[in-house]
Amino acid sequence: MTNYLLPKQSYLTGLEAEEADKQRAISVLAELVAIEPSLMAYVHNEEVRDALMSEVSSLLTGIDTTELRDFGKLPGNDEMICELIISATCTLYPTKQNEILSDVLPLHFKNVGALAEKIAQKIYGEVGPEVRIGGELHDVGKVDQGVRGVISNERALTDDEYTEMQKHSGLGYLVLDMLGVSEEVKEIALKHHEKLDGTGYPLGIGADQLPMAVRIVAAADTIDAILAVRPGRPDGLPIQVVMEVLKEKVGSKYDQEVVQAFIEVLVDAGMYDGEMLLISGETHLRTSDILARLVA
Repeated sequence: MTNYLLPKQSYLTGLEAEEADKQRAISVLAELVAIEPSLMAYVHNEEVRDALMSEVSSLLTGIDTTELRDFGKLPGNDEMICELIISATCTLYPTKQNEILSDVLPLHFKNVGALAEKIAQKIYGEVGPEVRIGGELHDVGKVDQGVRGVISNERALTDDEYTEMQKHSGLGYLVLDMLGVSEEVKEIALKHHEKLDGTGYPLGIGADQLPMAVRIVAAADTIDAILAVRPGRPDGLPIQVVMEVLKEKVGSKYDQEVVQAFIEVLVDAGMYDGEMLLISGETHLRTSDILARLVA
């Protein structure tokens, strides 16, 4: 197993790295299984199933978890697995308790998936569910306790905290791999922070190894992150910032065709005429506002 957590600057090597990565991913999956036990049916590896039983038992102290062993093994089903994971994260991070974590996790999952699908439709017309599901599951690694502890800080991240946060891409890949999710969806989780010029993470790969689905989700991820609630940004940033960031980094981080497709989405939403915004650039919108205008 490749060490996907920090392959460019790993502090672990060989089997030690493999086991550390795997155990951390199992802990993430155990939190999800503790809420949505049906996920167990998609885990086929017996070693992983045994480890999950132990982890879930420690999370649900005093509750009989032996019935988890009774789950049969179902074939991979991206749609069902996605629904179960989204349900679990909504339970873990309800908006009324922590708006930041809710925006970073379940709300962000849904927004990125929906926006990625709209962008893909502009490029391809009819599209399958893989881009949407990949968008919804791209940040599942942020369920990890260490990562979510960092992203919930209401201040700028230190270098060490940023390094910790970067681990979510590899963790997400490993969690989805344990659940038998399709290669396209797993690849989106792993590579959505890579850049066309090769300066991204966790692998440091360039354009020739980044399929269009990854490029679409990378852009949708940035758009929603800019517009959403974040530490120190209770209202998110205005729509003009999205346009500036995308145009500044087109070609180095964002694909030109994807950026143009997003502009066409804004045109359809009545927010852009092809040359300028039709609403104030200082307007604070959420991704959900853009999506709502598309169906109004």
